[in-house]
Amino acid sequence: MPEKPIIALSTSYFRRSCSDGYEMMCKCAELGFEYAELGHNTTMNLVEGILKAVGEGVVKISSLHNFCPVPPFATPPAPNLYSPATSSKAESAQWRRHTLATLAFAVQVGAGRVVSHAGALSYFFVNPKTALEREYAKTIAAREAAGEGEGGSENAEKLRREFEELQSRYLKKVEKFAAGAEKKAEKFHGRIFENLKLVDEDFKKAGVLLGIENRDGYCELPFDTKFAAFTQGCAEKLSSARPWIDIGHVMVKSCKGVVDFCKFIEEASRGACWWHLHDCDASARDHLAIGKGAIDFDFAKKFFDKSSQIFTLELNGRVSAEDVVASRKRVEDMF
Repeated sequence: MPEKPIIALSTSYFRRSCSDGYEMMCKCAELGFEYAELGHNTTMNLVEGILKAVGEGVVKISSLHNFCPVPPFATPPAPNLYSPATSSKAESAQWRRHTLATLAFAVQVGAGRVVSHAGALSYFFVNPKTALEREYAKTIAAREAAGEGEGGSENAEKLRREFEELQSRYLKKVEKFAAGAEKKAEKFHGRIFENLKLVDEDFKKAGVLLGIENRDGYCELPFDTKFAAFTQGCAEKLSSARPWIDIGHVMVKSCKGVVDFCKFIEEASRGACWWHLHDCDASARDHLAIGKGAIDFDFAKKFFDKSSQIFTLELNGRVSAEDVVASRKRVEDMF
């Protein structure tokens, strides 16, 4: 059992501040991180510097975020460049090709894990996410207005009622959407599994795990209410596929009424091999420094296992260096 947990910093934090891979790795080390996760914004021009830093022992690479490095024809970040949930044989082939390219880079830098997005539900006519996003924005605006009203005044009471009506209407729409999405997701989950199966032997031979990440978009896959069952089913049938939990995304979906935060964590954490950690406020703004949002880490840490999981801080580039360091220390104190 490791004496201390593996806590990494995602290089997505440096997306706008570093154009040199070596400098990026050095900055990661200067913030006190022994490990880095190479994010889905890692371009080819960063590779030489990254390899130099890894070779010199500046940092170790814990994991890579598919697709990494970003193919030269794509504009980063590009984690959804190809989808394993597609019905297109050509796109499936491209997903496998570039996922295996990420695997090869993972082996080159000594990383033991790759995390991947899994696509999204597609709709022939109107995608429900647009209407849901609009309704949610109205609900948040109404809540903020109600909170600013003078307590006990007639106007404050009116604002409170307006918020409650909007919230009730929104949650009914979410419930209806989720019921339909669960059924629709079945065939998409089947496609994801088939693509995972086709790369499973390659990952097994390389000794690298492939994590499937829960997402923040309404229609992204695996669908949240079925995430635990699907990813754990994959783990039972495949050698290398595992659940990858992004705690900020769980909170986003909790704020939006799609899942219950505690229930999701409790169910999805079984078999999870690592976590993306960041905070998220009550209005679903995530990638904040730990402690700057509303996530109950005292609850979540009960499901952390330093012997089998790694923990990657995935913070917004606007988070100050001081808060990055404080976030790392907060996570260290959870063990």
